[in-house]
Amino acid sequence: MVICATPGHDVKVVRAESDYDIKEEVQNFLWADVVIWQMPGWWMGAPWTVKKYIDDVFTEGHGALYASDGRTRSDASKKYGSGGLIQGKKYMLSLTWNAPMEAFTEKDQFLPRRWRRRGVPAIP
Repeated sequence: MVICATPGHDVKVVRAESDYDIKEEVQNFLWADVVIWQMPGWWMGAPWTVKKYIDDVFTEGHGALYASDGRTRSDASKKYGSGGLIQGKKYMLSLTWNAPMEAFTEKDQFLPRRWRRRGVPAIP
């Protein structure tokens, strides 16, 4: 993952699979203007090391990165995900899949065929 303070300027690189200081990682999210998540897609999701990193850092960051999930019974306009405290920042997902686009879209390719064999059609 790359954490940028200002695009083209200060850059911090964090490796989720390495030892990291959880409190420092919370500070990295507070510092950054942009977060770029660079990772492979493993079985249609993030690797477990990235999931663990997110759990570690965002659990520690409660109160600094987010206050709640945003919903409240007293105000129905508050939607899920609106409780973040680091609003105004941006992110980008840069994912590698080791597969061409057709592997995801053509009906006779691996992924669509895999689901079809299980009786699960793609949503048009």
